[in-house]
Amino acid sequence: LKIGLIKKSLFILKLSNIISNMNNIEFKKQMNQINREAAQNAKRDTCLICGKGCTSFCNSHIIPQFILKSIADNGHVLQGTSAFNNSDEDVGESIKGVNNTWTFKIICHDCDKKYFADYENEQALMAEPTTKLMAEIALKNNMMQLAKRYHEIASYNIIQDGIIQKELLDEEQQLDVRDYLFDFKRAKKIIDKNLKSGYVLMFYHILNYVTPIVMQGPIAVHRDIDGEIVNDVNDYNHNIKMQALHVGIFPLKNSTAILAFYHKDDRNYVKFDKKFSRLNLNEKLQYLNYLVFKYCEYYAVSPIIDNSVLSNEKLSQLVSEHYDSPYAFISEDNWLMIDKPLIDCREIPNLLDEQFKLR
Repeated sequence: LKIGLIKKSLFILKLSNIISNMNNIEFKKQMNQINREAAQNAKRDTCLICGKGCTSFCNSHIIPQFILKSIADNGHVLQGTSAFNNSDEDVGESIKGVNNTWTFKIICHDCDKKYFADYENEQALMAEPTTKLMAEIALKNNMMQLAKRYHEIASYNIIQDGIIQKELLDEEQQLDVRDYLFDFKRAKKIIDKNLKSGYVLMFYHILNYVTPIVMQGPIAVHRDIDGEIVNDVNDYNHNIKMQALHVGIFPLKNSTAILAFYHKDDRNYVKFDKKFSRLNLNEKLQYLNYLVFKYCEYYAVSPIIDNSVLSNEKLSQLVSEHYDSPYAFISEDNWLMIDKPLIDCREIPNLLDEQFKLR
């Protein structure tokens, strides 16, 4: 969540030794090989939760499978931002089977059953979330983030000759791991001790229709509704920890449960929460829809969604942005300051609105 790190996608990585004189197919083959090797190198020998030795890890879904199935078409969904990149090739690559959508392998089967039983059923999500249920969601969110960081670190070690400022990247990645582990331990403590407080429920609502989008994940909000800073993503002070808003959009059989919450100690969201509470329901849904596409990656949409949504220019632009970065990468040593207008939440399709419902 340190955005010094998010900007790595703009200027730190330089895969010149991989992509030079390569066509698209060759590049993809090379990257697939790197990903396979990185997955093997990043593999743990102990469960992240219980710490016991483990040789067969659970194929965990950050979004429960029964929720993914509610929007799937023939067992498939469109995963993440590539669905909105206005390219038939990108959309094709985003199509994933439910079994392979947003998965990670970092805990044992016993812990997967023990720690997530509360929220991984429809009945639990139809009632106002308990502290334990919110902690389970936060725990899983942070596990997914840690699994991703471990994989990235392994990838960068494989291609280290093609990375500019790798020392900086390594340092920032470790800060990310530090912050996610901190949040992970907070959530686990609440579950283990069955604490009755720990998270602030900012929003919870049941829609009486099924949305075409499903989402679960942490969001480090940069600016609030009025443009005021929530997390200063450009502050490189290593003592500063980015604070997460946890959001869930869970389409069920005939309805959709939506929730947003934050840890009580993450005070950056107190003012944000007050401003959000003054919005009417439609405005809240519109704004949450905007936050998902602007900041989050762990979402999926139904393949039967209207093509006008997938090809929406403003939405495509929004999902490709990086935390309002005012910089464009020109070359290894050059930057260009750009003045691009920010997209308003009212300019993109609101997939939480009834007009886009699946049923």
